[in-house]
Order: sequence, then C-alpha cells, then structure tokens
Amino acid sequence: MSYLVVNDLSHAFETKSVLQSLSFTLEKGEIASLLGFSGSGKTTALRCIAGFETPQLGAISLNQQPLLAKGVCVPAHERHIGMVFQDYALFPHLNVFENIGFGLPKKERNRSTKIQEILELVGLPTLGKRYPHELSGGQQQRVALARALVMQPAMLLLDEPFSSLDVSLRSRLAEEVRAIIKSLNMTAILVTHDQSEAFAFSDQVGVLHEGKLQQFASPYEVYHQPANRFTADFIGESSWLKGALLSEDVLQTEAGKVKLSSPCSPVDAATFDVLIRPDDVVEDASSTLQAIIESAQFRGAEWMYQLRLASGASLKALLPSYQRYAVGTKIGVRLIAPSVVAFPHSTN
Repeated sequence: MSYLVVNDLSHAFETKSVLQSLSFTLEKGEIASLLGFSGSGKTTALRCIAGFETPQLGAISLNQQPLLAKGVCVPAHERHIGMVFQDYALFPHLNVFENIGFGLPKKERNRSTKIQEILELVGLPTLGKRYPHELSGGQQQRVALARALVMQPAMLLLDEPFSSLDVSLRSRLAEEVRAIIKSLNMTAILVTHDQSEAFAFSDQVGVLHEGKLQQFASPYEVYHQPANRFTADFIGESSWLKGALLSEDVLQTEAGKVKLSSPCSPVDAATFDVLIRPDDVVEDASSTLQAIIESAQFRGAEWMYQLRLASGASLKALLPSYQRYAVGTKIGVRLIAPSVVAFPHSTN
C-alpha cells in the first residue's frame, strides 16, 4: 500500500479550474517534485495536501489514514505534515533555538535536546542563540527546515524553498537537504520551477500543465520517455525530425533509421515527429549526415550548437567544450540514442 495516495483531486477558485483529476502515489521515503509553468497548479496541489485548501473533489490518504474523503477533511494542524516555505517565515524577534522550538510544547520532555539534535542535523549546532537577521539566506533556510523537522512530521512539503538563493548556494543546499530527508526516510514533495533542481532532488517528477498532470515518473523517464508532446517540449531542450514508419518499432529519418522505445502503428499516423535530445547527437567526421552550425552557446563544460540539416530541419547538439566550431562550419554528426520517442506529426 502506497504511503501517500492522491486520487482524482479537482479544485477551482470560483469559476477558474486550477486542478483537474490529479492522481499520483508515493512510497515511504520517496521524494517527488512538481514542475510546471506559473499557474499550472503545482503550489495549489501542495496546499491541498497540506490542508490549507479544500478541493471540491478527490481523496488524499497518508500512511493509510484518510486526510480527505467523503465526509472527512482533517484540518491542516492535525495532518502531521511539515511545511517549508519560500520566504522562510521565521520570527525575527526569536533566536534560532526559539524559532525551531516554537511549535513544541514548553513543558515537553527533552525539548531542548530535540532542538539541539535538529540543529546538528541541519549543520547549525552552534548558532542557536543567533537571530534570523544575523544569518545568511542558506542558514535561514536550514532553520526553516529544522523547525519543520523537529515536529517529526509524517511527511514534508517544500514550496520553492531555494528560489531566493544564488545558483551555487541553492544547488549545494538542495543536495544537503535531500541527504537530510533521505537519512530520516521521510516522504517529501518539492514544488519548483527549476528542472535541474527537480531532477537532482527527486525520485519522481510530476509535470503539471493547466491543472492536469501530464506525467508522473522518474526523472530519467520524464526526460527520455515523455508521455506526450507537451512534456517532451517542456522538459529539457528538444529537436524534432520527421520520420516514416518502416516497422512497428523502426522509423526512417533524415538522420537514418531510429528504434522506437515503444511500438507504433500506421494507424496512428502517416508521419511521425521524432524527439531528439541535444545529448543524443555527437560529432562524427566520417558521418554522411552533414550539418551547418547556425549558432553556438558556450555553457562551460559544453557547447550547445544549433545545427541545420540539408532538408532545413534544425537539430540541437550538446558537445564537449573542447569541440569548438565557428558559426557557419559544416560538421558530420550522428545519433547515439539507443531508442527514441515519436508522436504523430504536428502541424503546429
């Protein structure tokens, strides 16, 4: 039995639908991320699970206990769910120790010990007497995390907790927070707009668009095996080549024959669009597939090249930084993807 079950959740603000039939499950100790454009419903989904919003339809259970069902709506303060907010929400007049222990009863046995243990867990063992204004952004976020963890929640929800930090710090802190959550075998959901962050942080990724869950799968599957055209375009960077079906799992493209990750039928379409990721393309001087470099973007470890094939089709290639070519150069390339995803040809 799954630890968290979200089933057919629908929610609207007045006449505006925000969530439509949202369903997914998480096992104990799994971390998920919800990704989507602004207004896609990801934060609303988090608030519904936390109990801050009451959806019109659907059910939620945690550890086999119903939080939302017919005739049941457990209030937020009784759901045993920890929440970490984007703005930290620390009390400026309380020091770190008091901020962390705010939700614990004053007379609780071992209260001070619990707070100190959490301080050590989040890497702030000596900062208990400092005030929020005396801390860096990363330290404040650790305090916010500690305040949620000290309550020993059944689950943790994080609403874009790293978005206000600089790039290098947010990456390092996200890695550390994931390690802490995993060490506690805690189930968690992160809402973020950063795909790289979601992929590095999570075991499962949910892609939302206009309130509908497009796909809920591992980061690898979402990237290499997107469930639909929207997810393919939204996640990462993509190029599309036209393909003709040779057999149920082989397509002929301008770049040669490609194997499909799942069989297709001529009934599906006469022509298919084949998804090519930039890392599916390598430079090969001996290849018959020639391309002209139209633009080059340096990314440190790699170059992102925009290529034009003989047909006029565009192809993105992510090549090592030592493979430096000037715009206008013609190079040979080939595809290295063992299998690809294709969708019926779109005229859009």
